[in-house]
Amino acid sequence: MAPKLYTTALSPAGHSVLLTAEAINLKMEVIMIDPSKGEHLSPEFLKINPEHTFPTLDDNGFIIRESHVINTYLVQKYSKDDYLYPQNLQKRTLIDQCLYLDCGVIQPKMMAILEPIIKHSVKIIPKDKSDNLIQILSTLETTLQGKKYLTGNNVTIADLNIIATISACSVLVPVAANRFPNITEWITRMQSLPYYEQANGINFDIFVNFVKNKLMRS
Repeated sequence: MAPKLYTTALSPAGHSVLLTAEAINLKMEVIMIDPSKGEHLSPEFLKINPEHTFPTLDDNGFIIRESHVINTYLVQKYSKDDYLYPQNLQKRTLIDQCLYLDCGVIQPKMMAILEPIIKHSVKIIPKDKSDNLIQILSTLETTLQGKKYLTGNNVTIADLNIIATISACSVLVPVAANRFPNITEWITRMQSLPYYEQANGINFDIFVNFVKNKLMRS
């Protein structure tokens, strides 16, 4: 049976799993959950994931509840090669470093802005929180210096995870090309991947419209 992915169009982390699945040509059963209808709190979903978070992977009864772990798992189990997550220790360590940066730093800084908008109808992004995102963008700008992708000249799951997060961050803090030329070129490079639009572009548009509507409502 194909793995089941429980996610929502409003989850950048979920977008990264869709990107990874497309990259390795893995067919999954994607089950879209609507949090606005309380579907994430249904007894059926809570049985699978008591944390009621997205994305959640059910691989024939084996449950994983964190996007970065899901992506490394899917590549190691289902990919026909290891270019997205190489066996080479040093290359893999560089990828892990980026994954930890995403889950430990970038995503929390993004959610510090996003959660008040979604849950508490906050209309203004505090300067200190936007400055935090700009600071991490500066770090990524330096990381990409002289490279096509985050860990070198080949795309890896580090890129697939972080492009989903940075796409969402760009809605909150614009990524100016004159200030972040390396990031801008990297985003364009990622968007040119043959599977990008299907996995991230469509869902990203839904995410953008949702956040903008939240910010515009009186």
